[in-house]
Amino acid sequence: MRLPIFASVLFCTVTMLPGLAHAQPASTALQTHYPAGSIQSEQQASAALSEVSTERKEIEQIFIEDKNACYDKFFVSSCLNSVREKRRMALRIVRKVEVEANAFMRKEKADERDRAVAERQLKASEKAEQSKALAPETDAVSAPPADTVSDQEPQKP
Repeated sequence: MRLPIFASVLFCTVTMLPGLAHAQPASTALQTHYPAGSIQSEQQASAALSEVSTERKEIEQIFIEDKNACYDKFFVSSCLNSVREKRRMALRIVRKVEVEANAFMRKEKADERDRAVAERQLKASEKAEQSKALAPETDAVSAPPADTVSDQEPQKP
């Protein structure tokens, strides 16, 4: 009795294998094109993000096609589970590249913001030094002392 179950599971596995290999080469190609730590410029990051977007669309299209093909099979649930797993694995590979590209873009924007702040602070300090140098130095400003107000009481009428 176990042999027919094993045979049917083996049959389903063999019939699903061609569909499982369908999305893997494209996502692994993306991974080999952008291995971990390879994104070093803003141009590479934007190119990687555009390829990720294209790859996601392709993975979703393949998922829809494979899912629809599952409904023609006897073990629909098993087939759907396999198709979902295939999609999850392909998206995991794509997600690694996407995360690295987004991290590089965030880091680049933060560095650019820091450079702009440092430049503004430098200009402000230079301007303050110039205004100090141009202003005449006075040791004591002659201002009337606070005690010079008359101590007399106002006259009453």
